[in-house]
Amino acid sequence: FGVSKPIAREALRQLTSAGLVSTQQGKVARAKALSGEPMDRIYAYAVRSSLTRLQEANEMRRVIEVGIARLAAERRDPRGLDLMRQALLDMRAGIGKPGDFTQADIMFHLGLATATGNSMIRIQMEGMRSVQREVSELFSRRSNRTEADWRATVERHQAIHDAIAAGDTDLADRRVHEHFDAADIASFEVADKLGEPSP
Repeated sequence: FGVSKPIAREALRQLTSAGLVSTQQGKVARAKALSGEPMDRIYAYAVRSSLTRLQEANEMRRVIEVGIARLAAERRDPRGLDLMRQALLDMRAGIGKPGDFTQADIMFHLGLATATGNSMIRIQMEGMRSVQREVSELFSRRSNRTEADWRATVERHQAIHDAIAAGDTDLADRRVHEHFDAADIASFEVADKLGEPSP
């Protein structure tokens, strides 16, 4: 293409930095499979800046995931339903273990996106993993979190799965709203503990 080597090297460096290309010394650069990794890096920086950013991220997720849940209930891709079911088992096994529970929570929401059968929506959810991780870990490590609270979280996820598996779009919508209502309450509890003003 008539491009000089320094320009080509800089282009590859930027593509690698964005997570779009894989490079190794002495090997040919290769394009990476399309994923949410670049978006995930951006969100990771944003949500770590303050509790307000986490609450805004929760609001963003609510807006996005309500639409995802409705489409998932219409399409019910079996791969997504399988991921959600396995994640529910892992969540139950991870009660009281913040790291395990968080990973299962992330996989549940990835399964929710996969159930739409839309690869771009799945990539969007992959891009929000850092948001999910920060929110889930912060809430899971609350000192006042009881076993009943852990189980209530699992049951809210179970209710989302059941509505989607039944193909009930309106119920799926309500269940996702209920899930994020509970997350909002938890974020206010965290704000009180940290002495930060709630937005």
